[in-house]
Amino acid sequence: MSGPAKPAKPSASRDWKKNTEETLYTFGNLRVLQHIPNHEQSMKFLERLRDDPGVKKVMRKHKYSVGLLLEMEPLGNTTRDGKTLGLNRNKGEVIEVRLRTDWYDGWRDYKTVRKTLMHELSHIEFSEHDRDFWNLTNQLEKECVEGDWTTGGRALTNQVFYNPPEQEQKVDDAGWQGGSFKLGGGGSTRSTATGTEKQELSRREIMARAAEERMKRLTAAGSSSK
Repeated sequence: MSGPAKPAKPSASRDWKKNTEETLYTFGNLRVLQHIPNHEQSMKFLERLRDDPGVKKVMRKHKYSVGLLLEMEPLGNTTRDGKTLGLNRNKGEVIEVRLRTDWYDGWRDYKTVRKTLMHELSHIEFSEHDRDFWNLTNQLEKECVEGDWTTGGRALTNQVFYNPPEQEQKVDDAGWQGGSFKLGGGGSTRSTATGTEKQELSRREIMARAAEERMKRLTAAGSSSK
């Protein structure tokens, strides 16, 4: 006499619909600022956003497909009045998020950046910051948190990252903006084939490098439009 039937084991084929949707509704490409030290850590940050279970749930549920998720350049998106934390171009063709601190020597709080991403995803459906937009943003943030089954606060690597305290956010036509965050400090390190190389770069040197790279891009864009 046979015993009770054993429950069927889950298989990868049973999740084909979910797997297919996650392939369709995601970020096609990730791009970081190659000219700034430790850009490998920024790539890990973007990969973590892309692979976050909560983010994947939101993308899949709302059928969002973003062509490019891009690290935003802090220098070029900071003015006397504030700073842009995120931008959405052409209804999700490109989304930029600000990963680094103003001093280019750390990364911003992960969950705060993830909230910025939810804000920019809402612009796929609503351009203006009206009630419909904010209702959707609040919904996406809630769904993202509920869908994240992992524990929060884990570091990207063994390195300690500076997470600046978030001040009250404000919104204008340029994007989602916030107050000014600053951190004093010296150099940074980067991994090489022979180990860890100390890279003593002052804030002035890093800002100059970023400004030079930005000027090159603007010059190239001007030349191509002629």
